[in-house]
Amino acid sequence: EFHDLRVGVPTDLRYRDILLEGVVVMGQWPLTIEDAEVTIYDSDYLFLQPTGRAVVRLIRSHMVEFIPRDFFGVMEFQDARWTEAGEIIGGVPYHSGANRFTMRGTITIEGLRENLQLKSAQVTREFPVEVVDERGSPVAGALVEVAGRRLNTDAAGRASFILTFDETNYNRPVRLEVWRGGELAGVREIDFFTSTPIRARLP
Repeated sequence: EFHDLRVGVPTDLRYRDILLEGVVVMGQWPLTIEDAEVTIYDSDYLFLQPTGRAVVRLIRSHMVEFIPRDFFGVMEFQDARWTEAGEIIGGVPYHSGANRFTMRGTITIEGLRENLQLKSAQVTREFPVEVVDERGSPVAGALVEVAGRRLNTDAAGRASFILTFDETNYNRPVRLEVWRGGELAGVREIDFFTSTPIRARLP
């Protein structure tokens, strides 16, 4: 586990025989994660390069660059952010033969649409959905329909669905519909860049 990796302020980091005390990082915190389970809390300006079957958890943290290399594991997010850049590619010698991994959890994605390369790779995203009424109270039993799949919200007004993206569809909008009492109550379009949770407020 790592925590409080900051940019522009004195920061400590301890891991096995690595000891950094009062180091001031001015650019990014670069971490290569190989077949490991890593959790990073309350950190910013992360540059992550996971490989193998790593499981990486970002909690209240900010990732500014993401370049997986032969990554077949899981990225889990909790109140995290991803901005700036990403390169998810396969079939490139000395870089990455393939990438097929899963993303799940709650993440805000901003400014990435123009700065992401996704080619010869596959990303499966699990999208959590929260449905509330005009007062902000959870709506149980609402029907959520996306890409031909239907699911109902639970007692907390929550549901989740999975979409798989590659270079042919990652920036193509998919229609998400929310139905209540047999009537269409909400519509929006989503794609790879959609932040989560997806919140739907019904009239």
